[in-house]
Amino acid sequence: MIRCFIAIPLDEAMQTALGRAIEKLRPAQAKVTWVKPSMTHLTLKFLGDVEDRRIPAITQALDEVAAGVEPFAFTLTGLGSFPPGGRPSVIWAGLAESCPPLSHLHGRMEACLVEQDFPKDKRQFTPHVTIGRVRGAKQIQALTDAIVRQADAGFGTQPVDCVRLMMSTLGKHGAEHTVMSTHPLLGDGPTE
Repeated sequence: MIRCFIAIPLDEAMQTALGRAIEKLRPAQAKVTWVKPSMTHLTLKFLGDVEDRRIPAITQALDEVAAGVEPFAFTLTGLGSFPPGGRPSVIWAGLAESCPPLSHLHGRMEACLVEQDFPKDKRQFTPHVTIGRVRGAKQIQALTDAIVRQADAGFGTQPVDCVRLMMSTLGKHGAEHTVMSTHPLLGDGPTE
């Protein structure tokens, strides 16, 4: 079994900007497992534990999906947390505004994976980049205040020219991610 997910990689400039945001949150001294900036990404779908034999069909499906989507860009702005209005459990950077090409890509990918017998996500797709996971209540108000202070922080515009199938290996220092396959957005396949 391989624990995997599908993601959009972030460029170095955006990773650096997110690293600066994390450094501004650290002084809150909350118990948070921070994502290494080099490991940040925008998750399109978490697949969970997948049998090895299913990987070729997934990569073929991702090739088909990516071929039909034009390259695009999104802008990452502001920090927030899940659940909204509650004690933070996940700290994220979000999109500045809706991004129809990203929604289109996600919808095509979701439909293709349902055909591969993966369950459709129960939650509405909320594009974001996770930068930390809160592990306790210590200093939670200081952390919440620090997040609010960066609610309008800008992290740049990210070109999107591919999606990746990623392997996630859990270890004592958090997850390590490995690229399994890359699928270029070509815009030359069927659009619907």
